[in-house]
Amino acid sequence: MFLNQLSLHGTSTYSFFYHFPSLKLKPHQISFNHSQNFQKYFNRKWSRLRLACFNTNAISNSFDELSIEENEGNSKEVSFLYWMENRGVKANQQTFLWLLEGCLNSGSIEQGKKLHGKILKMGFSKEHVLSEKLMDLHIASGDLDAAINVFDDMPKRNVFSWNKMISGFISKKLTNKVLRFYSRMVVENVNPNERTFAGILKACSGSNVWFEYVEQIHARIIRHGFGFSSFVCNPLIDLYTKNGFIDSAIKVFDKLYVKDSVSWVAMISGLSQNGYEEQAILLFSEMHISGICPTPYVFSSVLSACTKIEFFKLGEQLHSLVFKQGFSSETYVCNALVTLYSRSGSLVSAEQIFSNMQLRDGVTYNSLISGLAQCGYSDRALELFEKMHHDCLKPDCVTVASLLGACASLGALYTGKQLHSYAIKAGFSMDIIVEGSLLDLYLKCSDIETAYEFFSTTETENVVLWNVMLVAYGQLDNLSESFHIFRQMQIEGLVPNQFTYPSILRTCTSLGALDLGEQIHSQVIKTGFQYNVYVCSVLIDMYAKLGKLETALEILRKLPEEDVVSWTAMIAGYTQHDMFYEALELFGEMLNRGIQSDNIGLSSAISACAGIQALSQGQQIHAQSFLSGFSDDLSIGNALVSLYARCSQRQDAYKAFKKIDNKDNISWNALISGFTQSGFCEEALQVFSQMNKAGLEATLYTCISSVSAAANTANIKQGKQIHAMIIKKGYDLEIEASNVLITLYAKCGSIDDAKKEFLEIPEKNEVSWNAMITGYSQHGYGIEAIDLFEKMKQVGVTPNPVTLVGVLSACSHVGLVDEGLDYFDSMSKEHGLVPKPEHYACVVDLLGRAGLLCRARKFVEDMPIEPDAIIWRTLLSACAVHKNVDIGEFAAHHLLKLEPQDSASYVLLSNLYAVSKKWDSRDQTRQMMKERGVKKEPAQSWIEVKNSIHAFFVGDRLHPLAEKIYEHLEDLNKRAAEIGYVQDRYSRFSDVEQGQKDPTVHIHSEKLAIAFGLLSLPSAIPVRVIKNLRVCNDCHNWIKFVSKISNQLIIVRDAYRFHHFEVTIHCGENIKSTFDELILFEPHFPVSATGLKFEKVQDATTSISHCRCLSRKPEAICSDVRQEETAMEESSSSLSLKDRVAIVTGGSRGIGRAIAIHLHSLGARVALNYASNSTQADLLASELNASYTPEHPRAVAIKADVSDPEQVKLLFDRAEQEFGSKIHILVNCAGVMDQKYPTLANTTIEDWDTTFNINTKGSFLCCREAANRLTREGGGRIIMISTSLVGSLLPGYAAYVASKAAVEAMTKILAKELKGTRITANCVAPGPVATELFFAGKTEETIKRFADACPLGRLGEPKDIAGIVGFLSSDAGEWTNGQVIRVNGGVVV
Repeated sequence: MFLNQLSLHGTSTYSFFYHFPSLKLKPHQISFNHSQNFQKYFNRKWSRLRLACFNTNAISNSFDELSIEENEGNSKEVSFLYWMENRGVKANQQTFLWLLEGCLNSGSIEQGKKLHGKILKMGFSKEHVLSEKLMDLHIASGDLDAAINVFDDMPKRNVFSWNKMISGFISKKLTNKVLRFYSRMVVENVNPNERTFAGILKACSGSNVWFEYVEQIHARIIRHGFGFSSFVCNPLIDLYTKNGFIDSAIKVFDKLYVKDSVSWVAMISGLSQNGYEEQAILLFSEMHISGICPTPYVFSSVLSACTKIEFFKLGEQLHSLVFKQGFSSETYVCNALVTLYSRSGSLVSAEQIFSNMQLRDGVTYNSLISGLAQCGYSDRALELFEKMHHDCLKPDCVTVASLLGACASLGALYTGKQLHSYAIKAGFSMDIIVEGSLLDLYLKCSDIETAYEFFSTTETENVVLWNVMLVAYGQLDNLSESFHIFRQMQIEGLVPNQFTYPSILRTCTSLGALDLGEQIHSQVIKTGFQYNVYVCSVLIDMYAKLGKLETALEILRKLPEEDVVSWTAMIAGYTQHDMFYEALELFGEMLNRGIQSDNIGLSSAISACAGIQALSQGQQIHAQSFLSGFSDDLSIGNALVSLYARCSQRQDAYKAFKKIDNKDNISWNALISGFTQSGFCEEALQVFSQMNKAGLEATLYTCISSVSAAANTANIKQGKQIHAMIIKKGYDLEIEASNVLITLYAKCGSIDDAKKEFLEIPEKNEVSWNAMITGYSQHGYGIEAIDLFEKMKQVGVTPNPVTLVGVLSACSHVGLVDEGLDYFDSMSKEHGLVPKPEHYACVVDLLGRAGLLCRARKFVEDMPIEPDAIIWRTLLSACAVHKNVDIGEFAAHHLLKLEPQDSASYVLLSNLYAVSKKWDSRDQTRQMMKERGVKKEPAQSWIEVKNSIHAFFVGDRLHPLAEKIYEHLEDLNKRAAEIGYVQDRYSRFSDVEQGQKDPTVHIHSEKLAIAFGLLSLPSAIPVRVIKNLRVCNDCHNWIKFVSKISNQLIIVRDAYRFHHFEVTIHCGENIKSTFDELILFEPHFPVSATGLKFEKVQDATTSISHCRCLSRKPEAICSDVRQEETAMEESSSSLSLKDRVAIVTGGSRGIGRAIAIHLHSLGARVALNYASNSTQADLLASELNASYTPEHPRAVAIKADVSDPEQVKLLFDRAEQEFGSKIHILVNCAGVMDQKYPTLANTTIEDWDTTFNINTKGSFLCCREAANRLTREGGGRIIMISTSLVGSLLPGYAAYVASKAAVEAMTKILAKELKGTRITANCVAPGPVATELFFAGKTEETIKRFADACPLGRLGEPKDIAGIVGFLSSDAGEWTNGQVIRVNGGVVV
């Protein structure tokens, strides 16, 4: 070695320094003393070199102390090597090792490379130690190629050599070389150690490595036994979490034997950064419990997690733990705390932490500036920016972006431009975040021109900026510019992202540009975004709002994942297009799929409930919205107001309205329109007045709803005031406003003003035409309505169902039967419209008014749809006018099944009997009405005089001017009588009743209102009266004469139409149906304190309201023609059959049904037997039980085949069981008849057997069971139903008559056999009775022939038979026994 070869013995000081020319002390400068001192010094230092031969630091220090100068650009190390060579001292391996170490420590990398050359020259390049040191030298110099050459020349390489190279590559971020190097290790079978894998994983984390490669590395880690090493697994956890493989990271974490603080930090931060904030917090809690001391970085991660998921209270608790652990001055932790408190709105706490921080960095300022800007404190955010400058901190792009957002919120365009200048000077104006914020600033400050100029200067590759511009032009509804941007984007070669398409699609939606939207949709499919949830949600919204609901639903069904926004968009679309049932069905499906609805979905569902008045379901969704935390949401609040207002829940509507803190126009509109549609029109107008007083701007929708309310209350004065407001606000140019004004004036009786409004509309839509046609029809201008309809078709406007209702009604008013039927046929043939129930009702009314009742009945029976209550009621009202009891009872039978609680049906039937002088039937109807608890609505009329509403009831004497009104009324009656008026006195009372009536008690309300109006109003002002029911025949006639003698216009608006009475009287009546007016058929909404109810007829664009009278219930439609105003006098019949039990076979239909009802009215408990169809029997039983508790029924429906002995026995058993009593009465009505009416020669055996099986065998079985089981304590009655045909023996009835003749004979014999049992047996033989059995298979001519054959000129009615059966069943009928009583009106005598 060098130290052994060098000896200082026997050498002089001079000669020594001669060999060390680089020493600072030159030979001629050394004195003797110097020489001695140096020798001692050098010997001492040389000893240190020998002792520290392996200490490189010592070598370097020794060189310094020897003071060898750098010579000719060489470092001390190279100079020393030259010094040795000049003195013949040969350097060895250790010498070069020391010298290389010295070069590394001194940073003399280039000199080290010179030493590398010497090493190569002297043949030491194969020495392992020197090779590793040379690798260190080249890696330090960044010359990795030279390092690789050294590495490759090494004869033997260990794992540390490989690790050294891997570290070198990592330092230069040469990831690919690291991975190739590792692959080479695998090929050469070099066993990696922990540091190897740590290095490889570090390299993978810094690049986009194919992740399967990482998993392969993970597998090798496990194979080499390092799967439990925290040194290896910590970077593996970090790598998995950064790439989103949380499950893999958790598995690695859980398998660690020892988890150090780095392990916990990697796992917690990974969870927090990947959206698993709650799991991160839980893991931190586990770490805390485990006793692991958290680091500042852990606290920073956990606090960030709390901020992201808004666990602000937990964040505050962690703050206390931070303080306890002594990290409250750590910058990372404080930054996280500032962000936490800023996001939670606790800016005082955030600023306090900020102020107490010892060291603030840019993140600190950015956090607080961003928080202040987001909370709306933009001024303070700008102040903090100035403070940041004072603290000598340079704002970065995040700072400027936050400040630009603050300026955009304030509208501080000038300050924003200053920040723009600063960003340019600072060199980050082209930063993607700053560019987006700048563009947002200019757009929010409405500087579109500057925004576009700035956009033009930006890099075209930034798709975000293109999206922002699309949104900007979309908000301006500038579709052309939006599309230009979108098209330019394509030209530039930019690929749209998931935010591009929604931006342009929303613009298409707002402007109704469906065609362009569909083109964009095709582009979406081409670029592969058809399954992107965000894009699809906007597509669904577009198609749903623009009416293509099937397309929207198809997209929804194809979504790859459940997305609440898409579902709510579809639900909202259904609601918007009045498809309320579909909306609620889809809402239910969404919940069943486990999708939690948002506020939009809930508000849309509530609105759908409001649309169909589904109050109960709406209340359930209300509760659900409360539980979901949306109780204070504005959209839900508005929907609730609409729900409760439309469902007539006024108090709940007001509560929901008051609960809304920040009421907007929609809130007020919901209350106004809801009250209007539910009939509380006066309250709607009051709310409208309150809205104006509150200073809120009335929108077009507000005005439309308020005008509708005024129209429904016939408040023409307030309607005109709102009309003036509409003109003032410029809404009169909107067609929706014009349409509702037509309706206003039409409903208020000013048909001329309605016509004027109609003519002033420049471009009329179908609603405009419908409103005017309907107005003409309501006012009796049938010809004008029809002419207008023809003009409508000429100008190319397509009629809709509402149009045809008005046209058909007009035809009905003027008696154009054939024309009306032609228009009805044209619905399907010409216009492609499917007739609805209201159109069928119009045709029935048309035929009924013309007296064509048989045709009307046949039309109803031949209808392709099931007739509803309106149709039957219309037919019944026509029968009451034309006194056709047969068809009237037929209609009433069906009507009372559908609406057993509607008073109008009973009143119509009662009136029919009254005008037909059938007083007993009238009384029975009234009794039935009383027993069922049905109350008749009192008639009422209103008139406005001097801004006050005056109401009158029948015979009203409560008015302050009652005496004068009655005096004037008496005078009017006298004067009217002088010119020909004859009073139709009490047409609905018998002669006896008329003699008992006080005439003044029953003066109708409209007469009182008109008399008061004529007393109070000048002759130039029309008398306008509103009545909640129909004007009766007598009043209509009386008003004609009064108008003539007073020479004053009288306009009466009743429940169905307007009546204009002038000297030339015009009600548009045809001769045959002078007083039977139009019935409107659309569903209505119950309303107003005035007692009127109104309905909303929907059409394509807006709505028209039609007046109705006060309804009985929300489902009912008021159409009771000729409701009498006098109270129905009820006569309580004696209950002659009280609590007796009767079985009526065939009791659900025809004669059996009438008998069952009659026996029930006499107090009997009735078992209704039926054979197959339970519907009619159950319905009748329900009607009969309406006034009784379920525990004590008065009627039960029992199924049994009377031709089966077992079933007959069960029938009796069940009756006794249900009523807990013996049977008293059997009425056997069950029977069949061959509807082909064959001759005996053509009767088949099967038909003969069927007839005898039911009619004869069934009678035998029932008689046998009754004879053995009826009570024998008195009151036992067996009544068989036969036929008067047994006496007339008409051809075609052989089997039927024979079967009934057998029954008559059997009954006579049975009466004798029952001697001593106190049971009587009789037979009732009806003639032709208007039942389904009688009508079946008969032509109209045949029916007419039967009726003509009757001396009374009519067919029998089921009630004609029921009365006889009732008598025979009572104690009064006991003496009648063994008889056949023919009840046929004299047909067979």
